[in-house]
Amino acid sequence: MAVIVCVVPMGAAAQPVSAATNASPATRAAAAAEFQHGVALLDARSFDEAAAAFERSLALRESVSALYDLGLARRGAGDVLAALRAFQRVVALAPEESASRRAALVVLGELRPLVAHAHVVAAGGPSALLVDGAAVTATEGVADVDVLPGAHTFAAQRASGSTVSAERTLAAGDVVEVSLDATEPPPPTVPLVVAPVPASVAPALVAATPPADARVSPTRSPSLVRDRRFWIAVGAGTALVAGSIVLGVVLAGTRSSAPYDGGSWGTVVQGVGIDP
Repeated sequence: MAVIVCVVPMGAAAQPVSAATNASPATRAAAAAEFQHGVALLDARSFDEAAAAFERSLALRESVSALYDLGLARRGAGDVLAALRAFQRVVALAPEESASRRAALVVLGELRPLVAHAHVVAAGGPSALLVDGAAVTATEGVADVDVLPGAHTFAAQRASGSTVSAERTLAAGDVVEVSLDATEPPPPTVPLVVAPVPASVAPALVAATPPADARVSPTRSPSLVRDRRFWIAVGAGTALVAGSIVLGVVLAGTRSSAPYDGGSWGTVVQGVGIDP
């Protein structure tokens, strides 16, 4: 397999350009030693070992030169995506008109046609975006991702933990947009289940149920208090008693009593003596 390696002049590479200036002298010295070791391995085309040395240097102190040579080592080892990330970092950190930045842009122009680029947009406020199961850096549900040619799975993780995904098969040089809807689905509707009546209970329920057209009427008491004939008899008796009382009062007003003479008790009615 042919490998194209773009190498900057060794004089420039031997003096790393630092992106951080607050490291202690001892840390700076250790980072420089790892960097020099990586350069020697890169010249010997020991790409994996060189990349490891540059990674150790960058862990101690980030520098543009170490990033650039890390990109060269990763490209030499065939890790195109890692090389892309290293050179993109160089472009972000190096001064605008520096030789390292210009060289990094050239190498990026050579690497980009070898990969596919996906612009991933996830609606609904996802908690994370994933490509082939690995989380990627995203801002408000949007991520730009470089991937190797082939089949890939793009996914958005909801706050509830569930995911929505899409499969894409990409070729080298493809630039695509992948849209995902990470909106939380509504809660499931619980169906109403009516259990059948057991066969042992059904006859009793049917017997106890009145017909649909049955009318419910109050039960009349057969007592005399509610009998109309009773009240007619009471009224007649009351009238008869009242009439007798009135007649007695009238007769009493027409009588006068005579004194008792020791003999028979007599009553004078209209001046006529009548024996009792």
